[in-house]
Amino acid sequence: RSSIRRKYVDFARPVKTKVKPASLRITRTGYTAMRDEKGHNNQKRAYRLKDLVGPGSQYHMELYNWDGVTPTPILDKKRRVIAVLAGVPDQKDWPEQHRSLADAIDTTRGRFKFSSDQKKHRRGVFPA
Repeated sequence: RSSIRRKYVDFARPVKTKVKPASLRITRTGYTAMRDEKGHNNQKRAYRLKDLVGPGSQYHMELYNWDGVTPTPILDKKRRVIAVLAGVPDQKDWPEQHRSLADAIDTTRGRFKFSSDQKKHRRGVFPA
């Protein structure tokens, strides 16, 4: 719809990156990225923010301060959209809707039944 485009797309301020998608390793489905196979990058570890961003970072990432609301496209080196920070709907009752849903899930939590396959799967160890 043109009204949606005008409201969200036409005024979106993109974040430009130097990413070259062809150089990224992805899984067969393209749903997730693959770990870098080179040396220390293959280790599982927690990173500190200063390890990832800033002038001394080996990863050369930039920190983007996003408000969590404004739809923001992420562009690759050729200015193609490769991701979107979607934000939340601009509705006054959105936080209350989330609270109501969280309360409903919490109330019914004890009645959920998951098979072992639903508790441990390729996305991780959590019910899905």
